[in-house]
Amino acid sequence: MKFSKQCIINLIAKTATESKSIEERTNVIQGLLTTYKIAKDFDKSFLTQINKLDGLDLDSGIITDFEALEDSADLQLDQINLGALAQMQKLIIDEKKTGELTYAQTQIREELIDMFKSSGYQVLELETVVKGDKEAIEHINKWISDERDLEAFIDTRIQDDGSLSVWMPAKYYDEIDSIIHMALDFTKTKANTATKQVVELIPGCKDFIDVEAAFKRQQEFRKEEQLSR
Repeated sequence: MKFSKQCIINLIAKTATESKSIEERTNVIQGLLTTYKIAKDFDKSFLTQINKLDGLDLDSGIITDFEALEDSADLQLDQINLGALAQMQKLIIDEKKTGELTYAQTQIREELIDMFKSSGYQVLELETVVKGDKEAIEHINKWISDERDLEAFIDTRIQDDGSLSVWMPAKYYDEIDSIIHMALDFTKTKANTATKQVVELIPGCKDFIDVEAAFKRQQEFRKEEQLSR
């Protein structure tokens, strides 16, 4: 992940929402503010900077109101989430139309992925393709979709040839593989599976899944994660 100014702002917001003590969070944020001042000299972003944070001065590197910073951090992360989803979806549509992205579009895509990661979100890194009995495919698709903890991070699609594609962050491979084999055992069927690494993608964008719905899933998961800390 590149330390662009935008990513540093996002990391500040992410840190502000954590359950650590104010002193611990302040120390981390002060370090990030120092990094931000250095990054200003070499950052050549293709994207318009999004900064919804209150209570700090990015240029001077001073936190003026930690409570205001905390209150605005969720808004910053939500804006990054929704904005990245919408822009990534547009890039996918453009690539479908033209067959490839321009250099500038490729750079934007990389920045969007970095923005998303710096906000604490997972990106899709692997694709598992399952070919087998129709009943088994439907069960696998349903069981994955029903997994509440995975819903915000996994994209699935039954393809025209009847196979199932599952896009996931690498960290969820073992869990998805387990679900696939449990579904096959349940239906007493067999299937061929193949997994490959894919160009990183933001969940919710594959095949033009509704951006608003994807945003709400991510938002709800992040709030649940904060409450569980």
